[in-house]
Formats: sequence, C-alpha cells, structure tokens
Amino acid sequence: MSAAARARLVQYNGGLYKTDTNPYGFDGADGGVTGFEQNLPQALNDIGEVAGEVAEAAGAVGLGIGYGWDAGTTDADPGAGKIGANAALGAATMLYASTVDGDGVDVSALLAAMDDSTSSVKAMLVLRHRTDSTKWAVLALTGAIVTATGYRKLPVTFVAGPGGFVAGDAMSAGWVRVGDRGDPGPGGAPGLMAAASNAETQAGTATDKAVTPASLSSRTATETRTGLVELATAAEALTGTDTQRAVTPAGAAAVAAKLENDAYFLACM
Repeated sequence: MSAAARARLVQYNGGLYKTDTNPYGFDGADGGVTGFEQNLPQALNDIGEVAGEVAEAAGAVGLGIGYGWDAGTTDADPGAGKIGANAALGAATMLYASTVDGDGVDVSALLAAMDDSTSSVKAMLVLRHRTDSTKWAVLALTGAIVTATGYRKLPVTFVAGPGGFVAGDAMSAGWVRVGDRGDPGPGGAPGLMAAASNAETQAGTATDKAVTPASLSSRTATETRTGLVELATAAEALTGTDTQRAVTPAGAAAVAAKLENDAYFLACM
C-alpha cells in the first residue's frame, strides 16, 4: 500500500480545522489556490489507490488457514503456525501442516474435514501468499490425512501455480471439497401400465404390458411354446398318454420299474 497516499488520506478535511497550517484542506486557505481545486483530484486518486491495494491484499489472503511457510522438507512438525512440503511444490507429494495456525488457534478439526470426501481426490488445496499475488499453488488432496504429533500429513499431487514461497512467508491455505454425490432429488410420480390379456401373455411379444397372475396361468407350455406345465403323477406317467403334463424323476422311475417287470415276465414265459 502506498504510504504517501495513506498519509494524505488521514489529513484531508473539508472544514476549518487548522486551515492556516493544513495543506490538505478543501476550504481555500492554501496559499491562494482554492483547496477544492487543488486537493480533490489528488484525494480521489489516493482513495482509489488505497482501495485497490486493500482489495488486492484481501483477494490474495482469501479464505483459509493463516500459516507461515516452512522451507524444510523433512517429515517432521514444521513448527507452530507453519506449513511446508516434502519437496519443491512442483514435485511435492506431501504437505506438513501444523495443527495450530499463525495466531495459535487450534485448526486440527478443519484439517480433519479436508479428506471427508469418498472420492479419490478429496479436495483442491490453494496456497497463496498474503501480500504477493504472484506466489500461489494449487494441489490435489489425494488420500487420507495422516495424524502426527503437532502436525498433519496431507498426501497431495501438484496441479498448477508458480509457487515461489520462501521461509517465513505469510500465507493462506484454503481448500474446496471435491466429490461426494449431493442429496437425491424428489422422485417422479408413479406411472400406470396396462395389464396384458391372456392372448398377449401367451404370445409373449408385448413390452409395454404387465403380466397378471391370471394371465400368467394361461401361458401353458406346448411343444412350440415355453410356459407353465403341470407335473404328471406316477399313474399318469405309467399310462403314457397325457401330452399336457411333465414327467418327474419319480414318474420316470415308476415307468422304468414297470418296464423292467414286464421284461422279466416276458422272459419267464
């Protein structure tokens, strides 16, 4: 932020306060040149400059956990209020994040929530420098967060960004959840379907009719059509004249026994 613009903004006034000594007033007591004409354009420029820089700084911070950057790459607690990686960000596979932020606030619950998604990619992590918008990185959280004393291990894959963080950089670590299906929407109204007639059930070609118990019972099996078939009794199997019933193993055994007996009788004659 421009120190000069900020200093001027706190001095501008539109009243008679110290009009004899204040060069930033709007009342005309500024060496013969009207204060309004001399100072208003500069005041507007100063307001725009400061407001723009405030907005840029706010955007750079974003929503997230405030950390300081740890330049070490060892799998260890990066220190209270710090975050680091196991390699340069472009090749990093793990981030090491303190369980307290830069203000000493416990953020372990926030870190734990990052991997709640059931998708293979749990979240997209965004690391941003607080005041330098040219330093940022996006990484994908690709697995479950590992708990360690004083810090958490976040398995990641680099996605994009110039990085450029150096030891001690004030930064923000934010994330956006990825995956998990949303709540189901309301179901549609139940539909209606016509019942198939006996003839339609026997034909077996309709695709837009529902078969009822009555029509199903009418679809009996024949030599040319699949369907329901009644089982023959042993007596009916022995008679051997029914063409509407199916022979069971027991019926077949009865027929075989009779044939065996008949053959024995004939042999004894």
